[in-house]
Amino acid sequence: NYHEARFHWLQQQLQKRQISAGSILELGCFDGRSISFLPFLPEYYLGYDANWENGLDHAKQLWGQYTAIRFSSCQSAVDFDPPYKSFDFGICLETLEHLPEAELPLYLKALQQAVRQKIFVTVPVETGPLAVLKYLYKRFFLAVDEPYTPAELWHLWWGQTHKIARVPFGHKGFDYRVLQKTLQQYFHIETVHGLPFKALPPAFNLSCGFVLAPLN
Repeated sequence: NYHEARFHWLQQQLQKRQISAGSILELGCFDGRSISFLPFLPEYYLGYDANWENGLDHAKQLWGQYTAIRFSSCQSAVDFDPPYKSFDFGICLETLEHLPEAELPLYLKALQQAVRQKIFVTVPVETGPLAVLKYLYKRFFLAVDEPYTPAELWHLWWGQTHKIARVPFGHKGFDYRVLQKTLQQYFHIETVHGLPFKALPPAFNLSCGFVLAPLN
């Protein structure tokens, strides 16, 4: 299941590093689904989300019996206020592409200051041949909410995202390569993986996973 690939990737990365305990900060937690894929129950977990589609409400219902698991509403960078160096690990799955570009540095700076060890990030790959095929599949079999012009599809195929109109809070025009350069200002990038085909470069995948360590 492609939609679960990011959760399995997170689980594998934690297991690979033999991480079996710790506190967790998650940006864009939705319904807290990532907690189910952790190889341990966090000593403390704090998840922030904008509550789109009532995800945060559902998370509180699912995990409300655990006093060490908390959720907080986050509508803008001002709301993302985790305590300084209070978390061992950070998680941010398929979220950064939805944040306002002007506020992205504020979110990343807060993540850098709040997490002590590693941060696990995934974002969609919205460039290259697979992105075009994914769009065409949606166009003919599902529904398209961010339409591309024929010229933009050409630019998408060749990775020329700077020639594609960016949709605020959406996927269209998002480029993981641009994000990677921004991440380098706040974190040491330990690994970059394509998902779900880890043997192939990110450009030939549907998502990209980053393992980060905060710069001091």
